[in-house]
Amino acid sequence: MERRRRWSRSYRETDPPTLGIINLCRFEQSFRKNEAEARTWERALPAAASVELIHNFSLVHDDIQDGSELRRGRLTAWKKWGMPQAINAGDALFILAHLALMETKDSFSLEKALLAGSIINDACLALCSGQFLDIFYEKKNDLVEEDYWPMVSGKTSALLSASIQVGASLGDVTRRPRQIILVMVIISV
Repeated sequence: MERRRRWSRSYRETDPPTLGIINLCRFEQSFRKNEAEARTWERALPAAASVELIHNFSLVHDDIQDGSELRRGRLTAWKKWGMPQAINAGDALFILAHLALMETKDSFSLEKALLAGSIINDACLALCSGQFLDIFYEKKNDLVEEDYWPMVSGKTSALLSASIQVGASLGDVTRRPRQIILVMVIISV
């Protein structure tokens, strides 16, 4: 319960992947009959925090792999504390993300919590694949447009897509609208 309070205090300062979950659950609340049922978005904060933590884990590791010394005008973790500690920090963020995601079972059915976990894990695998291609492509000079799309679909866009899918699942959006939302995300990327 204490973790949930920490998530709710800071949700207004989140990046777009997190907002996907919160906004879809807020959209769903307009169809609820009473205030208690309409607070789904608050119950989804652990899932939103999970997406945010995964996003940050991926950025910490990306900065190391790219040799980036600055992110958003500040020293990157590896530049400030060294590579070993930055890798450790990134790994810790990944574990914290999964611990936060496990909290969804306290507010949603086990089936929904498992589906959210599956969606997030698929996105993490896509992130790794996109990062692999990004690194691999750095040494290639003969890339074509068809090479580009699999790489970018496995970067932050995979996490944006996952946040929307998790939000739709937790917010009780039916399967067909979830597929339409996913197509809209793919088109926008």
